[in-house]
Amino acid sequence: MRLYMSIIHVAQGIFSDNRKTTVKINKNVFCSIGISFNQPKFSPCAYWNQNGTFFANASSRPFGLFVNVNNSVYASEQDTNRFQVWSSLGGTPIRTASAALSNPAGIFVHSNGNIYIDKGDLGTVAKWTPNSTSSIDVMNVDAQCMGIFVDINNILYCSASDSHKVFKRALNSSTINATIAAGNGTCSSQTNTICYPHGVFVDNNFTLYIAEYGQDRISRFRKGELNGTALVGSTVPGTFHLSSPMGVVLDGDGYLFIVDQGNDRIVGSGPLGFQCIVGCSGSSGSALNQLQGPRSLAFDTYGNLYVSDRENDRIMKYTLFNSSCVYTTTTSTTSPTKTKSTSTTSTPSAASTTLTSTTSTTETTATTSTPSAATTLRRKTTSASSTTSSTATSITSSVLMTVFLPLSFVFLFLSMRMI
Repeated sequence: MRLYMSIIHVAQGIFSDNRKTTVKINKNVFCSIGISFNQPKFSPCAYWNQNGTFFANASSRPFGLFVNVNNSVYASEQDTNRFQVWSSLGGTPIRTASAALSNPAGIFVHSNGNIYIDKGDLGTVAKWTPNSTSSIDVMNVDAQCMGIFVDINNILYCSASDSHKVFKRALNSSTINATIAAGNGTCSSQTNTICYPHGVFVDNNFTLYIAEYGQDRISRFRKGELNGTALVGSTVPGTFHLSSPMGVVLDGDGYLFIVDQGNDRIVGSGPLGFQCIVGCSGSSGSALNQLQGPRSLAFDTYGNLYVSDRENDRIMKYTLFNSSCVYTTTTSTTSPTKTKSTSTTSTPSAASTTLTSTTSTTETTATTSTPSAATTLRRKTTSASSTTSSTATSITSSVLMTVFLPLSFVFLFLSMRMI
């Protein structure tokens, strides 16, 4: 059922006597009814904690990663030939299954709870129903599926890396044999080919996005098209540099987030282009701000980012630090000098983050209608106070003259009468 919840936008205005206005713009995470994964919408100011936390110790080479709408985390482990499931709290797995798996890679969880997982060297995709202890084969591709996805029409996709193809099959089909969704079996830079595909993603328009490990690019294939479009990558002139990308997802606004495996980082796009999200230290390693051979990424309902850090045998969680933009404007006007001061403060835009580090900037500007451009905000405030004091003195003198001057004439007249 294709029903989608609307996005919540929050704008709040708070007004005080000194005309100080604070506007907070926040894009909340939304979920779509009938879709099993999370697609947050992020504000332009969103950024993540660069020091991740250990969500779980995956004992042996985690590869595929999936986070459902209940924030349960699923991961395939290649060296132990199994997949594990954790609650949103992490720690000890709540489920482990290993029957009939050999070097598994891609994994996807349907909204009905069924788990679809690559059986690795066995060349098929298996389905595990909730709480089952065994699986059934649902797709035959005679290759390993590095990425698995199920679209909103229940079409199952498998990226067969060594075959240079992406296969698909309707889950309600009477046969488990697959058809070709993209690629012709040739590895090249031509638009009708794909080279060692890994992560795959299909949006609500049935557009297929592929992370091409062998061409260092992300390609897009619209529904029914055999020729794709290279969107970003080292082989796409004028775009962002990628090295052996292995995962791709779209957020709620359609922006790309990519596992840039060769550069040991996660990159993402936004209104101002691409930037490094996590793993931005410039080197690989096991520190909390480093990754080593990342394979997959996923978001939870809060916009937090999860990464399967394969070579470090761990699943990392990166907390969404800031999800809103706050702008504060203060305006004051005094008479008769008509001096006006304005100060603006904004939280740092995520686009200001460099490729190797995160920087925060706070800008403060001041404007005035007086001739001197060098007048500071403090001097203007002093000027305003001085003007107010002078005005009050003038008013007091005026009142005294108005009241006591007529009385003095009265006393003078009475004195003359008495004489």
